[in-house]
Amino acid sequence: MVEVRRGSACSLCTSECGARCIESTGKRSLARSEAANPVGANVGDMVTVESEDGKMAVISLFVFILPLFVAAGAYAAAFFALSAWTAWPESAVQLSSVGAAFACIAAFFGIAKLSFDRLAKRRTLVTITEIIESKESEV
Repeated sequence: MVEVRRGSACSLCTSECGARCIESTGKRSLARSEAANPVGANVGDMVTVESEDGKMAVISLFVFILPLFVAAGAYAAAFFALSAWTAWPESAVQLSSVGAAFACIAAFFGIAKLSFDRLAKRRTLVTITEIIESKESEV
């Protein structure tokens, strides 16, 4: 298990802009992931981790691109079905179609979360490639 400290888009900022977002709030969340450990890192070691580009590309596609197609498909299907089978005014059909699109996106992300949780239990997405600083060297 590795923990990676995440910051914001300006996490490398020297606070010259005056915002001091991270400095003032101290909010940097931790991302945790199971990691393959071929280098034999121990708990507390600072390490370098890598992930395969293919895995990240598939995850990016799944999280960012596919929901757009799901929403567009749900909207189109709902719009054409409601237009053909109901006597609703067009504004009601459009509003209902938007609701169907949002419902499908919510269902998509729910299914995606379950899928990724199962995948994470079976596979590691990152590999520890190097020990930067060993906790044993500090003792």
